[in-house]
Amino acid sequence: MRYIVVLALLAVAGCSHREPKAEPIGNGRYTITAETTSSASNAAAVTRRLAMKKATRFCANEDRRLNWESFDDGTTDTSYTTKLTFSCR
Repeated sequence: MRYIVVLALLAVAGCSHREPKAEPIGNGRYTITAETTSSASNAAAVTRRLAMKKATRFCANEDRRLNWESFDDGTTDTSYTTKLTFSCR
């Protein structure tokens, strides 16, 4: 029985949503991509807010402030994405 519970927990953990993570692109610049499965009219605002929130925390961990440069919004068949390009100052 314990093995079934452990396997079930591992399966659920594998399906969990991935948090956006800052990726370096050079010259002190980074990108973060946020995604939502929402098809609501405010999906762009939701993903942009999530990306900004994560980028702000990333910069704050370095005792710096967010300097956002651009957003690149997109859609797939099942989700809406925003890629934020930023630096920390």
